[in-house]
Amino acid sequence: MRETINNALAHRDYSINKQVVISITPGRQLEISNPGRFRDQLLLNHPQIGSSPAPPLLRVVPETKPRNPRLADVLRVYRKWEGRGIGMSTLVNLCLEDKLNLPYFKFKSDEVTLVLQAGNLLDERMQELFDSRDAYIAKKLGSFDELSTEKKAVLAYLIKSEWANTEGKYCVLLTSDNNHAQAIKTLEAARLIERDSRSTELYPVYVADRNLLSDNFEAELRNIFGSALDDLALLWRKVLAVIYRYNHFSSRRTISAKQASFALWATEGNDQRDIRSFDSFNRNIRRVFNQLESMGFIERETENSRGYVLSSNLKNTQRTLFQ
Repeated sequence: MRETINNALAHRDYSINKQVVISITPGRQLEISNPGRFRDQLLLNHPQIGSSPAPPLLRVVPETKPRNPRLADVLRVYRKWEGRGIGMSTLVNLCLEDKLNLPYFKFKSDEVTLVLQAGNLLDERMQELFDSRDAYIAKKLGSFDELSTEKKAVLAYLIKSEWANTEGKYCVLLTSDNNHAQAIKTLEAARLIERDSRSTELYPVYVADRNLLSDNFEAELRNIFGSALDDLALLWRKVLAVIYRYNHFSSRRTISAKQASFALWATEGNDQRDIRSFDSFNRNIRRVFNQLESMGFIERETENSRGYVLSSNLKNTQRTLFQ
């Protein structure tokens, strides 16, 4: 924290008549707003173009050279600034150690704001994402016990970076030479991450396997249910998509109404602490499950089971669900 705040003094643009401002939202985040901007060569800026499937790619390359070297020397003498260019790398490592959520930058024309989020990188949303795809991940890795916490953290960092990029937020570049190199190497070999084609050899940018991020199974559901899908409300189709995800990518293969409620609640980014709202949401999802079952879209795996699978015979087809 000391290094991060003093970086603002060493790197700020003193030709701009503004102050460094630190804003604290208790329990949520800390923002450090700094006059100036990053040098262009330190920004990887590839916005999404039109309806291109390629997601936006917005990264900041850690800088080691201070904008104000004389001030940096004074700070270094008084041990207020290490000057080793490890500020951003330290933030990334703290995030990968699950001690804070994803840090990111916001830009204005003459100001840079670093946002440090409270919470954990491996939060409920990420845990649900991995749980619902554990069979798929295990198949790629070759073993159920190989997705260590370190590998989960790397995947979570890349996935959350992509989500942040879609909102115009810049994240610190994750590189194989300074952050969890072995985990990156293993995940890349398993094709769970790959280098984005827009990155360079000097600054490789990794992106996660598309199957880890996709929650849209409209085409797959339409292949199973045909035009019957058109009569369903959006929430009902979201429930079917969650069931499809567990049926095809999770070792459980089945999912209960309560589990689907947690999955959808986390995916939508709702406040995990809002118990009253979740209870109301959970009751609504249970009603949707009951109605989908009565209409023949889903069925229990066994007569007394709480776990559901998609019905495979709504279109009078004998195709098995797990082929």
